[in-house]
Amino acid sequence: MLIRRFSILFLALVFVAALGAFALFHAKTPAYAKPIIAPLANNSTK
Repeated sequence: MLIRRFSILFLALVFVAALGAFALFHAKTPAYAKPIIAPLANNSTK
């Protein structure tokens, strides 16, 4: 039970870290690359 709870917490932590890294990458992306990445980001949220 404890292991399952820890794994869920770990997955949540990894998800938040990945989201933060993506946000940082998105902020540092040049303007010409944003039209390519933006549709992918919009599709993943739906």
